[in-house]
Amino acid sequence: MKCQWLAAAPLVFAAMLPGWAVAQVPGRHPPYLHALTDLHDARYYLSHRAGPPLTPPERRAIAAISHSMRLIQRAAYGDGKNLAFHPAEDLPPPRVPRLMRVSQLLRRARADIGAPEDNPNVWRFRYAAAIHLDRAIRISERMMVRMEPPARP
Repeated sequence: MKCQWLAAAPLVFAAMLPGWAVAQVPGRHPPYLHALTDLHDARYYLSHRAGPPLTPPERRAIAAISHSMRLIQRAAYGDGKNLAFHPAEDLPPPRVPRLMRVSQLLRRARADIGAPEDNPNVWRFRYAAAIHLDRAIRISERMMVRMEPPARP
């Protein structure tokens, strides 16, 4: 009788392995975690620069980005996602001027949080984050036009 159980144990274990592997998969990757990564980078590019202190438009853009990040974090928490997970950027940063890079990152984050969402509990957070993110995009692009010299060919 004991021999039959010992012979069947590896088969039972092998049958349970695929179920355990599926249980370890974190689920569908939410696009707003990518947006958080892009927003972290954009805030860093705005706040860390050489030269004089930050201008009022830069401070307003940083505040709008930070507020948008808090709202996206609330949406991620409401969706049950791990906020400690920070996906890497899709592409390495191109060699472009600082404010142009900020604009690219903000637009990518805006596209990420604009993706369809099936959880109605997080819609209001994502909508409010989009409003603040649009404000940050407008501010950063106005700064880009005023402050940065044109790129040389």
